[in-house]
Amino acid sequence: MGSRPDTGSAAFLVECYWPGSSREGAAAAVIRAGWAAREMRRHGRTVRCLHATFIPAEEVLFCVYEAQAVEDVAEVNARARVPATRIVEAAVLSPALRPRTAAS
Repeated sequence: MGSRPDTGSAAFLVECYWPGSSREGAAAAVIRAGWAAREMRRHGRTVRCLHATFIPAEEVLFCVYEAQAVEDVAEVNARARVPATRIVEAAVLSPALRPRTAAS
């Protein structure tokens, strides 16, 4: 589904329901996750935290990772002490610009 043919990696969305969390706590968790992912890459695992979104009113942190396996994403969250409620494979989409042609 979200697999990239060039790397064999896929995108994964991590939902972290975190009662009592704050923006600062979420930011610290994302930093820890980034460090954990870097450490795992140093040991040959392909996992990267691409971005995160914190929704204070819902006490939820969403993180998007690129990894070869869901187990790597789960391990990053465990090492970073981030309470992953669920991890699902996802498709990362971005708005595409209309291709330019010679006539445009």
